[in-house]
Amino acid sequence: MGLIRFNEFAPAHNELAELCRLLGHPARLAIIELLLSAPQGLTVSDFVEALPLTQSTVSTHLKELRRIGLIGTEVDGRYAVCRLDVNRFNYYSKKLGLFFGPVRQKPSRSG
Repeated sequence: MGLIRFNEFAPAHNELAELCRLLGHPARLAIIELLLSAPQGLTVSDFVEALPLTQSTVSTHLKELRRIGLIGTEVDGRYAVCRLDVNRFNYYSKKLGLFFGPVRQKPSRSG
């Protein structure tokens, strides 16, 4: 059986690695979970109230999630309201599922 050789990493590998890096922090997972339960969106103050984080730390995590398009922010009066981009969330969920989905192992050959 030949081993696959990579001369460089595919864009899909880089995209998935970046997503895993961003999801590798419990605060970001909690932010996504909060947004999944609040389709109307949440303000930074809402996150600060719900999480054991300061406003500046919440803002830093939101910035990272915005950078990959998982959340969007709209100004509503004097508040910025964050909402989950459901299409992007579903896109990333599918990508993760394809990579981390169930593995079907071939029967092993006995010598």
